[in-house]
Order: sequence, then structure tokens, then C-alpha cells
Amino acid sequence: VVESHVPQIKRLADTVAKDHPSRKHLNSTWKLARSAIDKLIRVLQRELLLDRSKYFTSKNALVPLVYYLAQAGKGQPAARMIKRFFLLSQLSRHYGSSSESVLRHDFRTMREEPTPRRGLEELVTSVYRQARAEGYPRLKIGPAQVCGVSSQNVFVLLMYILMRNRDASDWGDDGKKLSDIAPREMQLHHIFPFDYLTKDKVALKVYTDDGKSPAEFREDVNDIANMTFLSQGKNADIGNDPPWEYLPLQTTKEVRKAHFIPENPALWKPDKFCDFFEERRHLLARAMTSFLKKLR
Repeated sequence: VVESHVPQIKRLADTVAKDHPSRKHLNSTWKLARSAIDKLIRVLQRELLLDRSKYFTSKNALVPLVYYLAQAGKGQPAARMIKRFFLLSQLSRHYGSSSESVLRHDFRTMREEPTPRRGLEELVTSVYRQARAEGYPRLKIGPAQVCGVSSQNVFVLLMYILMRNRDASDWGDDGKKLSDIAPREMQLHHIFPFDYLTKDKVALKVYTDDGKSPAEFREDVNDIANMTFLSQGKNADIGNDPPWEYLPLQTTKEVRKAHFIPENPALWKPDKFCDFFEERRHLLARAMTSFLKKLR
């Protein structure tokens, strides 16, 4: 995109085949692209405390941002707009379908504006409107929206950002920060372990007495509201231990707060999983709404 000003890889191949740009020219373009990528990484690290990409719902959001930084030159990057576009494009599922055509449209928008900054401003306005239309008026997150499986779920990304902002740590005596856990070693941990809870007849009975099915029960156990971020070693160490046993041993009040764990120990029992589930959704939703309001 830095060389060809369009998001199709084939265009670069066509340009090289047709115009035969010199090695010096291509090296200069590559240097500019690397510089823009490095700037973007620094902005995401500084503004959002993002240190890994595994929880992005779409990495396509990085492409117009790299292009903007390459075009903007050596001036101070518009960090607030970069942060807004990145988060709102994830929240609105801007690149959720037909991503190639959406990228082409975004690049036309950027090129039609008189300056790179104005182009980025237009993209921010577009994804903000889209997020509102997707069910987030005034960027408010309702507890019922914090749900679903973890794969490609924007709330997993927001959970990670919020926990990094709260300086969350791994559990146990080591207490190393989430930022110190290598990406390959970071795992999503079921607070109520799946095997433990799905075999608990009392917990299942609470669900069926409420008119829900065993399948819905298993879905909720696998829901993101029952998950947090831990190292692979700590996740394995906890295994199938119930939270009412391991939480007092593995965590402190401050650690639990950083992971949005409801503080009432009664909610850590299997027969109270429904109440735990709903309380944690409320805690996460309130924090997400407060965080996103700063983007308006």
C-alpha cells in the first residue's frame, strides 16, 4: 500500500513488472513502510497497552493506519485518531465481511481527502457511525452483549486491554504481569473449569429448573464471561479445581479486581454460577462502556 496506494497485493506485482522500479527506490519504500509499522506498534502499545495481536478480530484495521503514518511523514502521529479507528473498526466488525472491498473503499476515502489526517478523520467518522448502527449507541455496552465464544470476539480484545490497564497479573505466588507472559503461553482460563462444572449436578439443576437446556448450560460455561487470561502453566496447575477452593489460594482481592472476578465468595460455588456469570458481565460491561466513552 505504501508503494502502490491501493490495498491489493497484485497491484505491486503489476507495478514492478511494468515500471521496473530500481532496487534503491524499493528499498526506500520498504524503509518508509517499516518506519510506519514501527510507529503504529508504538502507538498501540502506549495508548492501549496492546503487546500482542492474537486477540484482534481483524488485522485489516492495521493496513490503512500504516498507510496513514507513511503518508503523514515525520510529524507527531494522530494517536487519538489511530486508537479510535482501531478500536471502533474492531467493535463495528468493519472488516467482518467482504474485507477486500471494504479496504478498497477505505483507501478511496483516504485518497480523496486533501490531507492524510483528513482521510483518517473520515474513516474514524465512518466506523463510529457503523458501531452505533451495530448496536452500540453512544458506545454503551450492555451486560447481555458481553457474551459468546472467544474466537473472533471483540470483547476478548476489550477484556485484555482493560486488564492490562488494571495491571493484571498471572495468579499464584509468581504474580508476573500479563505483559510478561509470552503470547504462545497465554491462555484463556475458565474460571469455573469446564469439566468440573458440566459434571456438577447441582449447577445443572439450577439451569434446568429455570427452563434452560443442558446445551445452554454448556454454552454459558464456555462463554467469555467465564474466562480470563492466565499463563499456560497456571491454567494447567489449576486444572479442574473449583473456584471456591483455588481463588482464595491463588489470588488476592486486588488481583481478583484486576480480572473482574466478583468478590462475593458465595458466587464462587457451583450452585451460584448463574449469579456469578451475570455479575461478571455487569462488571465487564460497565468498565468497557467507561473505556469506550473516552473515544467519543
